[in-house]
Amino acid sequence: MISILITNFHPISGGGHATYIKSLVCDTPDDLSIEVASPATSLVFSFCAQNRVTCHPVNFPGKLKELIMILRNLIKLRRLVLTKSFDIIHCNGSPDHRLAMLTLLTVREASKPKVLFTKHNSFPVKNSIFTKWRYISHTDSVITVCSEQEKQIQTVLSGKTPIRTISNGVCLTRFRPVPSKRKAELRSQFEISHDCLVFVSCAGSSIHKGWQYLAKVAAHDASILVIVLGNKPPQNKLEEIFASEIPNNLWFPGNQDDVRPYLWAADVGFVLSTSVETISFACREMMATGLPALVSDVGCLAQNVDQGSGWVVIPGSSNSIGEVLPIIKRANLEKMQIAARQRAERLFDVQTFRNQTYNVYRNLAPTRPQD
Repeated sequence: MISILITNFHPISGGGHATYIKSLVCDTPDDLSIEVASPATSLVFSFCAQNRVTCHPVNFPGKLKELIMILRNLIKLRRLVLTKSFDIIHCNGSPDHRLAMLTLLTVREASKPKVLFTKHNSFPVKNSIFTKWRYISHTDSVITVCSEQEKQIQTVLSGKTPIRTISNGVCLTRFRPVPSKRKAELRSQFEISHDCLVFVSCAGSSIHKGWQYLAKVAAHDASILVIVLGNKPPQNKLEEIFASEIPNNLWFPGNQDDVRPYLWAADVGFVLSTSVETISFACREMMATGLPALVSDVGCLAQNVDQGSGWVVIPGSSNSIGEVLPIIKRANLEKMQIAARQRAERLFDVQTFRNQTYNVYRNLAPTRPQD
């Protein structure tokens, strides 16, 4: 059996990063054993506890002023590595990748697991000596979540560390379309007019997600409603963004344990990120529920849609959105909703993502000596 430790540095949520790990740790094949190392305060830790997945409370500090905490957690991680004899450590961010590297420097060669790193964001990989040392000398394989990301990182690695692109997948049985009757019921429940054009995003309410550019364009159009799931930004931040009056047709329902009712009540999904984004679990979840997607040309967002299932705009540009909005209003949305679901079925299945990742584990695991 191949033994894997997946690491998560996020102390609280982690967004798509947490979704990625949650997708891998449940219902694993018989030849794989997966455990997790994550802060005890994190969403990943609580998810593992609820689903009987072994999760070790480890933090991944990385700043010089946190030197004592780094040493304490290095000792914790080292103890885990030596006690559990993991075949692979699968890191998912720079903080946990760095701590894993430092930890393994204290472990004799025969006891070292292989190191797999998944790059989840679109931040450029620095072409520095330390970065090359970490990625080439202390990383056995890299997973990127989209092809553009692979091209970017390949310029630094120059073929010295194997790279595999595996796009994120979503559960197509959980995220699925519902009958029009259910949509009408949800609109009534949310007090949304049946003839309103509803845009929704479950990608979060951080400013870099770009929802404000759509909200500005739609601000004076009573026939449009913009729904942004996630924490409502502070009032002073909203006033700063909109300069005067906050649009009446912008709705923040807050964080939701289940985002699907809001997706089912909508007509179009959107992810208008201006930075950080790669492929976006949220975009794929919305398309799986049958929503065509309005996306910005950041990271690999544009790869989620084709001409029949969405629209691509310039990041950070209300003008670009303003040019597309009349096209969306004239579009055959029912036809595009079907196309979005069909595209999800072809390309976004979580089981394909899981199987491809598990195969990386199998190919990477060191060969055990025969008895």
